[in-house]
Amino acid sequence: MQSLSELCALVSDGEVSMVLKEYFSEFGTVISADRFHAIEEAGQRCFLVKFENSTDAIMVANQQKLRPFAFDCVLVDL
Repeated sequence: MQSLSELCALVSDGEVSMVLKEYFSEFGTVISADRFHAIEEAGQRCFLVKFENSTDAIMVANQQKLRPFAFDCVLVDL
């Protein structure tokens, strides 16, 4: 299985949401995987992946300034 970084490196910005939904589907039904502009900084993309029937979400940050398509995932409690 490809890593999340490898998958997202192959798609455009608009398609990353779809890739994230598919990638995290093994953890439950993904109801949204959207860009999270509130904490984005210059050169960084951040996405919030929310799951059905859960108060948890996975935050995925893309540190483009440091290394392209290198993602860090953090579980956040909503």
